[in-house]
This record gives sequence, C-alpha cells and structure tokens, in this order.
Amino acid sequence: MKQIRVLISLEWIISLLVLSAAYVLALSGFGPALSCDSANYLSVASNLVQGNGFVQFDGFHYLNATPLYPILLSPAYLLGMNPITWAAILNYLLLITAVMIGAMQLQHFIRKNWLTMALPIVFFPYTTFVSNGVWVLSEMLFIALLMAFIWNFHRSLNNQKSMIHASILLSLLLISRFTGLLILPGVVVLLLLHKTENEIVNKTKVLLLALIPLLIWIGRNYVISGLPLGQHNLIDKIQLAPYLKATPMQWIMALLGIGCWIYSGIHLKGYPAADERKKFLSTLFWLISSYLFFLLIQGNIRTQQWPRLLSPMWIPLSLYGLIYLQLIWDEFIHIKFIHNLIPALVVLFALVQPGLLIIKALSMKKNGTGGYATAYWKGIENGEIELHLNSDKPLSNLPDLIWLKTGKDAYHARFINEPETDFLSRISEPRQLIWFKTEERIDLLMPISAYQPWLLNFGKESDHIISFGLRTTPVNTR
Repeated sequence: MKQIRVLISLEWIISLLVLSAAYVLALSGFGPALSCDSANYLSVASNLVQGNGFVQFDGFHYLNATPLYPILLSPAYLLGMNPITWAAILNYLLLITAVMIGAMQLQHFIRKNWLTMALPIVFFPYTTFVSNGVWVLSEMLFIALLMAFIWNFHRSLNNQKSMIHASILLSLLLISRFTGLLILPGVVVLLLLHKTENEIVNKTKVLLLALIPLLIWIGRNYVISGLPLGQHNLIDKIQLAPYLKATPMQWIMALLGIGCWIYSGIHLKGYPAADERKKFLSTLFWLISSYLFFLLIQGNIRTQQWPRLLSPMWIPLSLYGLIYLQLIWDEFIHIKFIHNLIPALVVLFALVQPGLLIIKALSMKKNGTGGYATAYWKGIENGEIELHLNSDKPLSNLPDLIWLKTGKDAYHARFINEPETDFLSRISEPRQLIWFKTEERIDLLMPISAYQPWLLNFGKESDHIISFGLRTTPVNTR
C-alpha cells in the first residue's frame, strides 16, 4: 500500500509538471486570451484601485457580471505588476486547484488499483484548459469554487461544520458569476432529499446567509440602473422555440443523452443508502442537472458562448462518469468481458487526453490562445491606434481593444436596436469614430454606413483601421 501511495504521489508530480508545462507553452506565443469581457474585468480592477468604483473602460457602470474576479485582479495595479501577467498566474493557480480538488474526490471514492493509478492522467482537463484556463475570464475562478463547494456541500449533509464551509463557498461562488444561480434549485432538492424537517430548516438558514453578498450586489445594480442582473433578464432568456428547429438526428441524440442521464440517476436508487459513493453521485447528479437544465432552456445564447458556459461541468461530469464506472465494474465483476473492458477504456482515455492537451498547447503557441491573443490582432500595434486617436473618448466597434492596447477609454459604437437617445448620449460632445476593419460584432453593432449623418470629415486610414470625425448632431442626408 505504501509503495502504491508513493507511486501515486510521483504520478501526481509528473502530471502537474506536464499540465504546468502545457500552460506555459500555450501562453508563450501570444499570452493569455483576451476578449471584451477581459477588458471589462481589468478596467474595473484598475478603477477600483484609483477609487472610481465599479466602472468599466467605456464609462458604464459594471452591471452585467459579479464583482469577485475584478477584486482579485486589482492587486496587480496596487503592486505595479502587469495585470495580464497577474491574471495568467491567478488562472493557473485556480486551474491547478480545481483539478486537484476533483482528483482528490476521485481518489476518495475509487480504491481499485488500476483506476487509481490512471486518475492523474485522466484528469488532464482538456476542455477546461482550452475554454477557460488560458483566458482572462472569471470562469476559472467559478470552476475552482464550484469544485470546493461540491465537496463541502456533500460532506455538509452529515456535518454541520461543513455546512458553514459550504455556505461561505456558495456565497463566493454566487459573486464570481451569475451562472452560480443555476445550481441553487439542485441545492434545494438535495436538502429536501437528505434530511429531516428540523435539519432542513437549520441548514437552509445557514445557506440563506450565502445569498447576502449577491443580494447586496444586485441591490446595488437595481439602485444604479433598475436592472438587478444587468442585461441578464431571466424571463427573456427562457425560450424553447429554438429547440423546435432542431433536426430529427439532433433530437434523437439529445433524447438518447437525456435518457442515459436520467437512467443513471434512477439506477443509483438500487444501491444501499449507506454507500457513500451513491450519496456523492446523487449530489453530483442534482447539481449538474440543475445547472444544465436552466442553462439549456435559455434560447438567446450564441453558438460561440456554449463552450464557455458548458465548461464548468467538465470536471463534475468526469467525476460522475468515473465513479459510476467504478460502481458498474463492481456490479459486473463476475462478467469477465465487462470487467476487463472498463479499465481498458479508462486507460485508453488516460493515454489520449494528455496527448490532445500537448497538441493543443503547441497549436496555441503557434496560432494564439484566442480572442485578441492571435497573430492578426497582435499585428495591430499601439502606434497604429495612437495614429488615429485625436479625442479623449472616441466611438469604436472595438473600444475594448483600444483600452487594452493603449489604456485609453473609448465608447461602443451604436448597437443594433439600441434606442437613439442612448446612442446620442455617447456623442454629446465632438468625438471621432475609430472603425477596425473586421467582421467582429457585425451581429451586434450597426454597420459603419449607419453613421453617415454624423460623419464630419474623413480622418485617416491604415492597414487595420479607418477613422472619421463626428458631428454632435446628425445632418439630413436625403
């Protein structure tokens, strides 16, 4: 047993070294991936340190996300560090934390030598790494807190002290991303399933305390804008119509997946109530089901958002699948074919996963990690943007890129279906329009031709940018 533990420890060291090498390799070419949300988080962190409060680079109040991630980024500005480097280090630590917590949970529940030996390799989080680990976004924080909450909440079903820990973690989870709200129905179901009435009341009181930080935040949002969750109107998000357009094959695959998932939950009822593996799988089943159900009924999610929104479930689903395989392995131990097949599949997966990770890391080094951290966007030098800047706060189709490159504030160009009064408020004084030659956000912003009534004069044109002077009031172009 001692030799096995030593070998497992050695495997963990090797696994973490490989994962760390892949992370450094991926970021060595173009740095962490950046997006508009990254600019929001970083600019809010900067404004917090400057005493301006939760304000974004475009002058808008920070309403559409929660406050924890910008707060954790703010020490970079206090210490004079490069904030993007700080974010990369923070995300690396969060990535390792999430993986380690998940793997320790697996090792707690799975004791078969063949599976335990494979765990460090199986847990190379390819999807988490690609979708979250290399991005300056809040998902990696959310995933690390989610894994810690799942473990403490499971333990809290039999331990009041762990319930306090779970409550603290849930409060942090809810102010790391609004998507934390999606697991709350699952938490309620688990409380109802596992305890007597008095215990339910006592533990519900503790969990309700976890809502206080989020309630303070959404109260602040409501006072500022009348929108508790920013632009996240939950009623408007619930749309089933898009699913009616699915092809028959998509419906068949979806129903098969849902059927298998429900069957696994029903199958758990056949195991003894005292089986701790069953209890933990039940916890995972209801939390994952809650998150996915309330996510999937949102019909206004764009295609490119799905990997980011689904990625928090990668490690919990891996946990569920591997522990469930262990149960099946024990159940069919007398059937030699199944008894040999399951470990073979696990080992095969263990061999494929790190290879995919290293290949992806090499691709990121060559082509970029994503967003603005690619060859095309790196080709836009600060000097090219500065060449066009002749006003303090220009309008642009990519104001976040202007801020990330130069540190200067900029406003968004007019959004599709945006009230004209809101747009006019952003050009209440002479400004300029800086338009990047890209198809980014063409589905969100009015085309450049829509600004004809406000164009005062042609400014400059360079390889990636064209700029114009803007009037404060439109002229009649008819």
